[in-house]
Amino acid sequence: MPLAHSLNAHVAQLDLRIFVYCNFTHMKERISSTEAARNLGEYLARVKHRGEKFVIVKNNKPIAELGPVSGARETTLAGLWLALREVKADIEFAADLEKVNAADTIMENPWA
Repeated sequence: MPLAHSLNAHVAQLDLRIFVYCNFTHMKERISSTEAARNLGEYLARVKHRGEKFVIVKNNKPIAELGPVSGARETTLAGLWLALREVKADIEFAADLEKVNAADTIMENPWA
């Protein structure tokens, strides 16, 4: 039985949930409501791409939390395996690497 088929069979049987986080520290950063209003796009991007969480404060009192929606960053191992199988190989990637390596030159020592 090929390895890929064997892995696929095992993955389909697993009922494991994995959580994919870009940010390993899940401390909630406190930001003022003024700061949140002025830079909302930046904070939303940090929530979306890094999974960060924020507590919005007004007069030093917490009034709201900004963070990822529950379940938005989780998947099953089977779902991850299926998504990876759909990724198409870039057959020109190796040729591109060869071009980059061929164009790369060692810089001359300016002090020599």
